[in-house]
Amino acid sequence: SLDGGSGIDIADYSASGSGVTVNLDGSASAGGDAAGDTLTSIERVIGSAFADTLNGSVANETLEGGAGDDILNGGAGNDTLVGGADNDTLIGGAGADSLDGGSGIDIADYSASSAGVNVNMDGTISTGGDAAGDTLTSIEQVTGSAFADTLSGTGGVDTINGGGGDDVVIGGAGADNLDGGADVDTLDYSASGAGVTINLASNSAAGGDAAGDIISNFENVTGSTSADNLVGNGGSNVLTGGAGDDILNGGAGDDSLIGGADDDTLIGGAGADSLDGGSGIDIADYSASGSGVTVNLDGSASAGGDAAGDTLTSIERVIGSAFADTLNGSVANETLEGGAGDDILNGGAGNDTLVGGADNDTLIGGAGADSLDGGSGIDIADYSASSAGVNVNMDGTISTGGDAAGDTLTSIEQVTGSAFADTLSGTGGVDTINGGGGDDVVIGGAGADNLDGGADVDTLDYSASGAGVTINLASNSAAGGDAAGDIISNFENVTGSTSADNLVGNGGSNVLTGGAGDDILNGGAGNDTLVGGADDDTLIGGAGADSLDGGSGIDIADYSASGSGVTVNLDGSASAGGDAAGDTLTSIETVLGSSFNDTLNGTGAAETLNGGAGNDIITGGGGSDVLIGGAGNDSFLVGGPALNLGGFSLDGGDDTDTVTISGAGTIDNEVNLDAVLSDVEIIDFTGAGVNADLNLSAADIQGMTDGSNILEFDFDGGDSVSITDPVANWTETTIGSTTTYDIYTDATQTVQMAQLIVNS
Repeated sequence: SLDGGSGIDIADYSASGSGVTVNLDGSASAGGDAAGDTLTSIERVIGSAFADTLNGSVANETLEGGAGDDILNGGAGNDTLVGGADNDTLIGGAGADSLDGGSGIDIADYSASSAGVNVNMDGTISTGGDAAGDTLTSIEQVTGSAFADTLSGTGGVDTINGGGGDDVVIGGAGADNLDGGADVDTLDYSASGAGVTINLASNSAAGGDAAGDIISNFENVTGSTSADNLVGNGGSNVLTGGAGDDILNGGAGDDSLIGGADDDTLIGGAGADSLDGGSGIDIADYSASGSGVTVNLDGSASAGGDAAGDTLTSIERVIGSAFADTLNGSVANETLEGGAGDDILNGGAGNDTLVGGADNDTLIGGAGADSLDGGSGIDIADYSASSAGVNVNMDGTISTGGDAAGDTLTSIEQVTGSAFADTLSGTGGVDTINGGGGDDVVIGGAGADNLDGGADVDTLDYSASGAGVTINLASNSAAGGDAAGDIISNFENVTGSTSADNLVGNGGSNVLTGGAGDDILNGGAGNDTLVGGADDDTLIGGAGADSLDGGSGIDIADYSASGSGVTVNLDGSASAGGDAAGDTLTSIETVLGSSFNDTLNGTGAAETLNGGAGNDIITGGGGSDVLIGGAGNDSFLVGGPALNLGGFSLDGGDDTDTVTISGAGTIDNEVNLDAVLSDVEIIDFTGAGVNADLNLSAADIQGMTDGSNILEFDFDGGDSVSITDPVANWTETTIGSTTTYDIYTDATQTVQMAQLIVNS
């Protein structure tokens, strides 16, 4: 029985020939010299040179193991445990203890703590549970409690076992042996001065503080402030990159990847993962997925392949799989890379970069100034969801309007417009353009393009073509210039090139614009608008109430194909009959009538009116006109308000044609009728205000008539005509009915004259 009494008293078993078990709580000790001993008021115990077990009490005590693999258990109180030589286990127990392992491989064991501990092996004060206030010296191993512990090693070679509970193990520098123990444990390298590479599946560790470490039973890893590479296992892992450009790969399981600062790459792998990039430009990489993924950057759950169940936060870039993916951006600025497969990339709002990669992709920039790069394959830029019309340039120049505002397109072969009025412009290659809804303008450019106007009233625009085009909206055919090889459909309007174009409408209401060049515009059926533009154009309205505007140049309104007679007015008032019904004509200098009975009415300007076949009525209007009757019995009204035949010509054509001259003025020998009239059978001077005073030879008559050489004059009183050939050459016959005609005939000519005749 050892009773130390007062003071600091020592029980010394250093001379024992074998190991001892010493109890300071008053219970019997055992082994070696301690066998059966009871100790009272002992504050310090010195063990033997063998393997001892020294157990303290609730008081403050010092336990010294000496040599041998000792177990020192301080119990309650502020104890000092000194392991001495060899490999000792030190259990501080409750209280602020000092644990000095001495030489050998020594363990600080907190497995009995009733709460989690925060143990520092570097000598700084520990906290929590039985470690509260403890300091550790020459301790090479630590065992944690059954609760959530934080166990921190030194710069040397440490062995740490977390025990039970969700522990954090910080090995520090040195080649450490780190075991998380049971439950969900975290391997923490946040203090490492260099990046670490950790693989929880293979339990491998390298780089920085992880160099040489042996790891096991960890579910989570926290990286350094440098560039780390952290790989999870088949379980649910939390991988935290911290600062630095980190690569986090969750592997299988429902993982949480936290990139932290800088530019990180997060690979969720299989399982429903949470990917939080943190600050910087962070990547969610699904390139290893075995099937296509649907990734949402707005925080909603993703789906498909490795993305199934994933939620993404603070991710600025997504890399899709080698299969058909759908990548959806948010309101932020993001980069979506489809990779191989027929992908759908939807940038959403923000200034996004969409890269289709291989195969045939659909790129939807959404709002914001986006960069759309289709990559290889046949790729589509789709603006169908735009809330306003777009102006899209496929040649890489900046687009405008709606969702296209600020967009640039590269390697895009197809464009789909919005539901509003768009302008869609192709490249010099093979493009496919669909206008969608709205009144669109589609410019295919050079190359054999597939152009579809879509719904509503759309315009096919070849104004930039370097050569003339031939477009037929009825047969949907295209040829010439930029139209060569084009496939067209669902267009109502066409704009031609600056060269000679041939534009044909369909049964609907078309707008055909020729532009510069000698164009032929044929509206077909429907209420069409034909705009000739510069140079000499031919406008064929066809059926329907058409607007024909020749523009500059000498332009023709051609009604030769009309199925019935037409009444055409060049003064801008509505025309009537046949294909002219309801037509209005502007800047038209020439009219071609039908094969039926037409009425062609000119203005005071210089015009050409050609009646064609049929019994036509042609009114010149007083300008320097060219009037052509064609076949049939035609009637001409010439002169206008003031009689002026300067620059005028008239050809009656076949059959019996009548010219009625009107206007204030006198027709005399200074007006050479034979120079302005041909193929005329009847000349009528009975109009109000017209005075005729003519000297005609047989040659004059022959020049004005057709091969019959028969010319009839109708005069008012006061008019006169003189036959300049000798009277002996003529035979006079008088016929009387309602009007009395004097008929003069020589060997070749016959002249019929009413009212007054003066013979020279």
